[in-house]
Amino acid sequence: MKTVKNCLSLLSRRQCLALLGAPLLKCAGSRLREEWLQIAAGTDGAVGAAALHLSSGTLISMNGDVPFPLASVCKVPTAMNILALIDEGKLTPDDQIEVLPRDVWAGVSDLANRWPAQRQFHLAEMIKLMVAKSDNTAVETLFRLGGGGPAIARRLRGWGIEGIRVDRSERQCALDRKGVSPYPPPNEWTDKLLEDLMDAVPTNRRYRATLRYLSDPAIRVPQMEQLNCWRRHFAERCSLSDRRRV
Repeated sequence: MKTVKNCLSLLSRRQCLALLGAPLLKCAGSRLREEWLQIAAGTDGAVGAAALHLSSGTLISMNGDVPFPLASVCKVPTAMNILALIDEGKLTPDDQIEVLPRDVWAGVSDLANRWPAQRQFHLAEMIKLMVAKSDNTAVETLFRLGGGGPAIARRLRGWGIEGIRVDRSERQCALDRKGVSPYPPPNEWTDKLLEDLMDAVPTNRRYRATLRYLSDPAIRVPQMEQLNCWRRHFAERCSLSDRRRV
């Protein structure tokens, strides 16, 4: 007859921790969801959130099945695509990547602050800045480098990931949201040109464009689908620490 001690000895250390910590995680999840509800009560907009405990796989959400615009979370599948290209030997973390004028997007971007004095950057640094610092210049560069929307779509389909679409760059999303139409081809883009085009859009037209953008199913993704995407094909397989020890 097996004792509890013998049964526990057959489990891994991580499995034991997960079993013993399950009630605590459930309690913590309830408190977190309550905090989310309190935050949501203070706004007149729709609020969605999801959190994944990586060690246990516990997933909690609020409106987790409701689609929301992907916004800067597009940087995750963009990084996944680039890391897959590294796995395939088509790129290396030490590659020097040139940032073109069309890629530069000031504001949230350390790379933009260093450009044009520096025009080439290590790929590993660009991925890190994109994911950890939401660097907009990095995402534009790596979106282009990775083959754009069609390449990312093929990658996600190949992984069996449904419900996430990255069919345009983050900057294209900004242009669409601000009502810039038509806009020049990407090879003519500069940071100043695009900012001027967005600033020139009349308020009423911008408002209507924003409503169209927010109702576009192509840019809306459920929160839980985003976390499942992270769990299945980024956090477990393609961590930056595995690619380059920094």
